[in-house]
Amino acid sequence: LLNYNAKEAFYKIDSEAPIHLTNNERIESIIPNSQQVAKGGVMLQLLARNDGLCQPIKLDFAVKISQKANINFELPVNGCVPFKYKISPNYSVTNSGVKSYNWTIIDKKVVTSTLAEPTHTFSEIGSYGVNLKLVNNDNCVFDYNFENFINVNPTPEAAFNTIPDYFVSVLDPSFQFINESKTQGKSTYNWNFGTNNINHKSSLSNPKFVYPSDTGKFMVSLLVTNEFGCNATAFKYLNVGPDIKIFIPNAFTPDLKGPEQNATFNIIVFNQKAFEIVIINRWGEVVYKSSDINQGWDGTLGGNNCLPGVYVYKIKVTSKTGKTYDYSGTVNLIR
Repeated sequence: LLNYNAKEAFYKIDSEAPIHLTNNERIESIIPNSQQVAKGGVMLQLLARNDGLCQPIKLDFAVKISQKANINFELPVNGCVPFKYKISPNYSVTNSGVKSYNWTIIDKKVVTSTLAEPTHTFSEIGSYGVNLKLVNNDNCVFDYNFENFINVNPTPEAAFNTIPDYFVSVLDPSFQFINESKTQGKSTYNWNFGTNNINHKSSLSNPKFVYPSDTGKFMVSLLVTNEFGCNATAFKYLNVGPDIKIFIPNAFTPDLKGPEQNATFNIIVFNQKAFEIVIINRWGEVVYKSSDINQGWDGTLGGNNCLPGVYVYKIKVTSKTGKTYDYSGTVNLIR
């Protein structure tokens, strides 16, 4: 730090007592105390002289002290793979601003960034650290190393199936849920059966649920949370249908110009207690009426062939539970 050519010299820092040097003794370094660091600089004074009549030389130096930035993280940092993390430490830079940042992240390969707060996505399970080389506006370089403070934990895979697969009738509106999730350690399960009823939930691994006796489409969700607090959700739509099943053709060919089974207009119904059908032509006349599910319309009225074309049907079916279902539409008579 001090280099002079004199028989003796004195130097002092601020108001401290002078230090006597002789025979070109060198001062390689001076370590400031905490008060000098806090105020950001010192005054250095040097007085050197030789024997003889030469006047002593007096020099004053103002030395600025760049304080090291105080950087810390709220540790530890925990996330779930894939973990997108913004590296955002607490900075405390006192008497000099920052000129540049140089981050190094070790993740399968070295990733670098010159941003003050870079973002990085960790795609594998593990513990990771970062290194920061910071240069302030006085061109002082500070090196910080933070090891293994980013913990990336496994994320579960949520999945489930049901028995039956996706459809039941109101005669037996129950599903058995089969949990097929892949998770780690002690995990929790939260089922929501999609009825908008806060009581229709479960924390069992493989619950059974009976839906209310009404038709509808329900979105079931399963939230899986593992021992690290990482979670995943699976969804599936389930249907509760009416307590009957009905099939209504849209065309038939009574002249046997098509398949034999299409020679009559037959309605197929399951689980019915009562059945009624009315068929009307384009002029509003009833051409066929029946309450016998086993009898189909052969395309005639009073023994005469009806004209080809579109006819309107109205069907009323009563289920074994006493619920009535109405269906209406058109059928095409082809000759």
